[in-house]
Amino acid sequence: KNNREINCVTSFLTYLNNPFDDISAAVVLNYIAANKDLHKKVTDLVHEGDLFPVLKAAGINLNFHSFNQKNIFDICIEIITKLQLEKNNPQYIRFFLDEVNDYLVNKTGSVNDFLYWWNKRKDKASLIIPEGLNAVRVMSVHKAKGLEFPVVILPFTNWKVYKPNPAWVNLDGTDSPLPVGLFNLTQGLADAGLNEFYEQEKNEQFLDNLNLLYVAFTRAIERLHVIAYKPKTQNQETVADWLNVYLTNNIANGEEVYELGTLQTKLLKENKTEIQNFDISGLSFNSSSGLIKIKGSHKLKLQEEADTALENGIKMHYILSAINSVNEVEPVLEKMLKQGIISETEKNGLEIKIKVLLQNKLLVNYFSGDVKSKIEAELITENGELLRPDKIVFEDKQTVVIDYKTGKPNTKKYTLQMNKYAAALKSMGHSHIKKILVYVDENLIEELV
Repeated sequence: KNNREINCVTSFLTYLNNPFDDISAAVVLNYIAANKDLHKKVTDLVHEGDLFPVLKAAGINLNFHSFNQKNIFDICIEIITKLQLEKNNPQYIRFFLDEVNDYLVNKTGSVNDFLYWWNKRKDKASLIIPEGLNAVRVMSVHKAKGLEFPVVILPFTNWKVYKPNPAWVNLDGTDSPLPVGLFNLTQGLADAGLNEFYEQEKNEQFLDNLNLLYVAFTRAIERLHVIAYKPKTQNQETVADWLNVYLTNNIANGEEVYELGTLQTKLLKENKTEIQNFDISGLSFNSSSGLIKIKGSHKLKLQEEADTALENGIKMHYILSAINSVNEVEPVLEKMLKQGIISETEKNGLEIKIKVLLQNKLLVNYFSGDVKSKIEAELITENGELLRPDKIVFEDKQTVVIDYKTGKPNTKKYTLQMNKYAAALKSMGHSHIKKILVYVDENLIEELV
């Protein structure tokens, strides 16, 4: 969260979520502009009231409306590439994109949803450095408990040994009309005649901090560097005061640097193989729509066409499984467009294809909006088997079960499944069952006898 490039991306996302957030826009401008140009660019931002014209004047062409058609990962990629954020600190960009991808594994949603998730996640997200790399690990003493390291540096060995905390104090035997009271356990409490509570808390905290100091001093295998501040008073308020008392009593010459032991040259183990250094190449994104893709054979081309047809069939199935009437087609498509599931071109094609399908005489009456129906209702057979037909329509004299299928028609394969649906409905008291198969890829509708 502290990296400049990541701050620029998240600030841009915040601006997309709220175009009136001039502070987030200024953060973006601060990244792309030299300091001498920043004042002018912020002035332009205030004058324009819009970040995008200011970016365009700086040679960065981005379209606000194009972001509405993309998911959060593609939005981040476009921001990173257009602002050339990957040129600096690419390792942070890599790990941030991993975080975005992890978000999309279990969640979908708007920029606002992602920002809400990121605000809770950002304090924990960090670069993962492999063991054995020549680097420093930063952690608290508590986190280091139970671990060991060749070299340990304690840069701030001066934490307070006592912090007054509020506590409930028993007031029996005092002049107070109350049985208990909430007090800060300070010296003032001791002066008021409640010294035992203050002393007990102080001793417990002293012992806790002595144990913490012990943990810190016993993490190192070879070398321990302790950096503390020379106390200005004799109150012994920090662990640095404890160290000073020890040095004063044990070091006659009063040196400010205390050394124990002899510094040895570290020897590598014989069985340790040396790992050669290698450079990690910078990030590069190839999102140009003008790229030419060459397939190796006609077979691969047929496979690509088959995959595309399967994908379209799945989208058709999803839409049909989400609507009760033909009037719901457009809202569902609009939602899919905003979520980045389909493009604007796909939206128009799918809308035409579905509406033509639903105008078929075998289906038109069941998507009019005037019928009682259930989508993906669960049916449990007497044997405990769970069934889930895509759509069930309840009429006065009959019950209609409809199932959508992708791929080539296979009546023999699906008849058994439809008969199971019918048997489950009959056991529930529905006597006349009509069974309809819809092959969405082939635009074929079949009524089973």
